Amino acid sequence: MTNAGVIPTQLTTPTARHVSVFIGWQDVTGDLIMPGFTVTDAAGDGAQGQISGVLNKPLSSLPQLYQNAFAYVMDHDLGKEIFHGFLKSYKPTLSPTWSPTTIVANDHNELLDTYIPGPESRPAGESDQARIGYLWGLYAGPYLSGDLTFVQAVTASLPAQTF
Repeated sequence: MTNAGVIPTQLTTPTARHVSVFIGWQDVTGDLIMPGFTVTDAAGDGAQGQISGVLNKPLSSLPQLYQNAFAYVMDHDLGKEIFHGFLKSYKPTLSPTWSPTTIVANDHNELLDTYIPGPESRPAGESDQARIGYLWGLYAGPYLSGDLTFVQAVTASLPAQTF
């Protein structure tokens, strides 16, 4: 793991944090140009959370950058993740010679804000784990792990439902 960078962020108040930044499951903290990297927290107010900054590498040497690549920021001062979302923009930067790459990622709420599922009908007699697994695979599979081992079985036989 790369040493965490000290990155000025825009949380509720401007402050410097010790963070690690991952895109496409790769640690890119060491490639960040620190001045100018920002984390904007949605703070529960309905606003879109976002990260943005510049990686000091050409786009051609960053295979982990692709549309909707998973991105997250770990805050070592708080001991927790402060951002997770999906890469929305990655492009070469003109200054000075098309070598740095600008990145922008929006938080995970964008998926919920832009996607309306359904209607889906499920039959009676299905277990809660089976129903969650079906809906998870249908709607979340492209973005999140489908591991259902932590889904606690509460009802063995659910009624028919339409979502």
